[in-house]
Amino acid sequence: MTEGRATDEELIRRCQAGEEAAFTALYERHRTAVMRFAHRYVRDRDLAADVLQETFAYFFRKIPTWRFEARVTTLLFQVARNLSLNLKDRRRVRAAASLDDVAEVPDGAEPARAAEKADLARHAREALDTLPDIYREAVTLRILEGLGYEEIGRILDCPAGTVKSRVHNGLELLRKCPGLG
Repeated sequence: MTEGRATDEELIRRCQAGEEAAFTALYERHRTAVMRFAHRYVRDRDLAADVLQETFAYFFRKIPTWRFEARVTTLLFQVARNLSLNLKDRRRVRAAASLDDVAEVPDGAEPARAAEKADLARHAREALDTLPDIYREAVTLRILEGLGYEEIGRILDCPAGTVKSRVHNGLELLRKCPGLG
């Protein structure tokens, strides 16, 4: 079975058997989401890359004793969140989004449409950044990462009902933002 079609569980079992390519496949599968998630917290690409590296180093150390009680993304987002919060507390990073963060536009797209899409993405990022942390992280995990309330609850260490409330309140605050409502 190729790495692209294997489940996370299958890849972890192959890692436990010593297959290095399986860990590479897990990394490739989840790195973009973890990087994006960390960047939401630290707001700096280099620092987010550090979080990404430390998250996967931790994950690599956990694989030999992995018990398949949670999804891989649950652990990755929990670790990335904790590392990001620790880093944010230490450095108090408040960097603005760079031009590299603008949503990618497919080749051949109309320039006016591409600019409109990039502008909307920038407004959405800026609006999301104005939310209090408890709402921003819940909305990010639910809307941008597509996770379920139960999994988000495990990541944030709170009940699913609390997650639902935070997502709802966060979205209500976003609806009040100019250009997004």
